[in-house]
Amino acid sequence: MGKAIVLALSLYIATIDIQYHRIYNRDLFVFGAVLLFNLNAISFVKSFSLVFAAFLICLILKIGGGDFKLLSLLVFTQGKLIASAQFLSYLFFALLISVAIWATLRRNFRGAMPLAPSILLPFLALYLDM
Repeated sequence: MGKAIVLALSLYIATIDIQYHRIYNRDLFVFGAVLLFNLNAISFVKSFSLVFAAFLICLILKIGGGDFKLLSLLVFTQGKLIASAQFLSYLFFALLISVAIWATLRRNFRGAMPLAPSILLPFLALYLDM
């Protein structure tokens, strides 16, 4: 039952990000509350280090705050999954496909690109044991 709720919330967040290019705090709050029931946390120092590295990457690449908050939420609640090499390889592949689709549809790289689907798809693959 819990995995179905996580799946539904992930699809909702990704859909809203695709349509409106926004990730709302209330959605992240509900998502985080559900993820707390199946906590896969790592140490606070490792979590903070990953979030700080993500913050620097977001600043350099000008990635939106909603995507950063989503990634931070996943790091603090599901750190064992997010800090794995398997997640990073899935994330890189999902980002590569997203950028290719975005460039094909827009014919340029201007404007906001929804990253929530690229972040949530690898997370769901590992969370749901796919």
